[in-house]
Amino acid sequence: MGDSIDDESLWTDQTARGRTRPSRVTGEARRSKTRGSLMAPLSDEQTYTFAASPTEWREWARELADAAERLWRDSSDLRALSSRSISGMPDRRGLSRPVIFLAALSIENLLKGLRIMEDPQLVANGRLHGSLIEHRLDVLLKGLQSTTPTSLERELCAVLSRAIPYWGRYPVPLTAKNIERESTLSEDLFDLYRRLFRKLDAELYRQLQNGWDGPHGMRLDSTYDSELEKRK
Repeated sequence: MGDSIDDESLWTDQTARGRTRPSRVTGEARRSKTRGSLMAPLSDEQTYTFAASPTEWREWARELADAAERLWRDSSDLRALSSRSISGMPDRRGLSRPVIFLAALSIENLLKGLRIMEDPQLVANGRLHGSLIEHRLDVLLKGLQSTTPTSLERELCAVLSRAIPYWGRYPVPLTAKNIERESTLSEDLFDLYRRLFRKLDAELYRQLQNGWDGPHGMRLDSTYDSELEKRK
């Protein structure tokens, strides 16, 4: 048959990526990893809970971080763009903006995964809580109970936050009054991003060792990450 929600290929265990083994779903209804099908029908709220679990936010974050790393590495031989015609606009290394944008999204996903880990009710009733409809990373970081950021990490989050709605994606904001100077990416700044990402990722993984009790009777068992286990 063609692609459908019950095709086994769509439910392949992601250990094939050689990275993270997703948590097993248990509860009133759960997915079968062996047949790639639904053992019992999930309600819309349960399906949403499964898709919004901390493991999913972590997986998205790691893919975005991988993309940022590859772009940053591939742009190493590009010269800084020095033909900016507007006075006061900074020169920047090639691909700087998309790298910053991807880096910002990866941190945003980790922070939201940690928030949901701490408070599962943030994804109850088939919708994101209002506090998670937020792109300001410094605000999301401030709301965490399990992590104490350094002043440099807070400053980095403030820089990355500005890239998400505006200059990481578009040449101009909605109005002239919101034009601001974009940040340029340096080796030091990207190194700081790497350290923050690894710190948040390790903290989320640590908490996932005890599983996660989500709303609507959904539970995730512990997660195993071969990469992080090797670092111990």
